[in-house]
Amino acid sequence: MKKNAMGQQPSEKMQQWEQMKERVSRMVDGLGKPVDKGIAETIIVLNLLGIPTRQSCAGHLKWGVGAPWVDIESKDKKIQDLMEKKRSFIKMANKRREEQGGKVTNEVAKLYT
Repeated sequence: MKKNAMGQQPSEKMQQWEQMKERVSRMVDGLGKPVDKGIAETIIVLNLLGIPTRQSCAGHLKWGVGAPWVDIESKDKKIQDLMEKKRSFIKMANKRREEQGGKVTNEVAKLYT
């Protein structure tokens, strides 16, 4: 591990952060795309807290979901069922947006500029 600017070894927590940061930087989705830079820090924090992530996105204006999101992974059946319900709501919201022409309001666009 590299020494800091004062020539000291980083703390254990900083080492854990750097290791997770490196791990997240190597993660790719089913399409081979890396974790979005806008959500990478959130993914690092959740995983360091012992909350495994499944998928994430920083949000997109022209396609997909317009807001950041993170899918949490769990082995608990009740939680898995809730996550599946959430995914179905997202699909329904995307379908409605497409039916409305996929328009993004100026108010929403300002959030991303």
